[in-house]
Amino acid sequence: MLLIFVALIVFVLVIGIWRAEKTNPYSPHTEMTPAYIAELDNNNQFVLHKSHALFINSDVFSILIVKLQAALRIVSNAWNPIKPLSGSDASIAKQIHTERFDPSKAYLISGEHFADFYPRNYGIFYSATLDPRIQISQKDWENRQKVMLQTTAMYLDILSQSNKPYTTYMPLSNTTFVGTNIWFYPSDSLYSVLFQLSCLTNDKFLQQQTLFATTSAYIYPLQTQRAGGKLLKQYSSTLKRHVTSYEDYVLDPKTRLVKKDIFLSGVRDGFKGESSFYNNVIAWATAKLSSDLGILPKDKKYFEQWKQKIISAFWDNAHGIFLDDLSTDSRKQHIFPSEAYIITQTQFLDPNNPDDKTKILSMNTYVRNNKLDQPFPLPWAEHTKPEKLVFIDRYIVPNYESSARFSHWTMEYIKLLAPLFKENPEFIEQAKTYLNIYKKNIEKYGGYPEIYHADGAIFQSFFYKSVLHTGWIINYEQTRLMIDSY
Repeated sequence: MLLIFVALIVFVLVIGIWRAEKTNPYSPHTEMTPAYIAELDNNNQFVLHKSHALFINSDVFSILIVKLQAALRIVSNAWNPIKPLSGSDASIAKQIHTERFDPSKAYLISGEHFADFYPRNYGIFYSATLDPRIQISQKDWENRQKVMLQTTAMYLDILSQSNKPYTTYMPLSNTTFVGTNIWFYPSDSLYSVLFQLSCLTNDKFLQQQTLFATTSAYIYPLQTQRAGGKLLKQYSSTLKRHVTSYEDYVLDPKTRLVKKDIFLSGVRDGFKGESSFYNNVIAWATAKLSSDLGILPKDKKYFEQWKQKIISAFWDNAHGIFLDDLSTDSRKQHIFPSEAYIITQTQFLDPNNPDDKTKILSMNTYVRNNKLDQPFPLPWAEHTKPEKLVFIDRYIVPNYESSARFSHWTMEYIKLLAPLFKENPEFIEQAKTYLNIYKKNIEKYGGYPEIYHADGAIFQSFFYKSVLHTGWIINYEQTRLMIDSY
């Protein structure tokens, strides 16, 4: 009997490993191909062609299969990590671009074991992808546009068949994705597609968002407006349906704040926050992008009043930071999460606004006074009560969502140093110091690790190792260009 049981386990693992390879779009053995193909027409604009149908599936058996595949990829990467790249930070970035922004792949992923499609990652951590000021080559620019256009079309197709958004879409086959949440209903999946639609349809969107002092003489022209506009028109009713149901589920109609009695998965998806600051800003930004795109229009005053409600509820004047969430613990014990720098990407706070600028300066001062930038910035969260984390983040990968240094939020922090250097000239030097630390780490580890241990070593445990060849390096490139512009 024991022999049969062991044989069954081995059989399941072998099949799981085989399917994990077949459904990994970046594996040499993959069966995954793009559902949409972007090509340039005679007017030098991209057009989309559908290559095959897509289906969404969420039955229990399928969820078990795809989660086993995902777990096997994670453990495999921890035990047999990817080979480091060599060269300067610019050379490594170029190599990662070639790997990640490959339009022959089914969709955009963060890298390595994260082979499933996470809308959050493609919208939050890849926010700089369509910035035309990042100039490696004309081919690289076209590939970045293709990948983002193809991935957005795929996601909108899947959304049109779904009754709700998910944090993760795991491929069961080349045509079928399983929608599942890691760990709760997503706060930022809809924000991400609205953000990328804004990038695809408006060639000034990203340039207005990041405050460069100067820019290069030549800017690559955006070639996705027409195709992006068609997607927006085609899926407008789908997006309206989802944004409406999202707001109904997430927001308290009386306060217009995120409900305290539900858990949401944001970037710190294992954190069981009670109406976190990040999730409130994302809810505001989701509605604002929806309005700007003409999906659910609201006037400017509506968003300004909503913004002030969030600020009133979360600003901790005594410490000069935003509260982590609205729990009683958060008010008793201040915790600074680096995800508070979502204020940059969402334009929730504007450095040109005097009141907003004061808050940004205060946040940055808190980081330095509490040595959150030492030995280099920034911890994912200053500290987190263990009981507020899901089981895996609490026991399997401890410190993953607390003391571990998170590359993306460090870049967002640095971006808010440069525009404020007139108030404190040393800010620009601090920004350059931080970037040089990351430059050295890129060259030392041969990639752009998503996270580090507090001592500066690449994050690794028995079951998990940081993604190394992550395409998030494009945010580092944007940040360096921005700092150099000053």
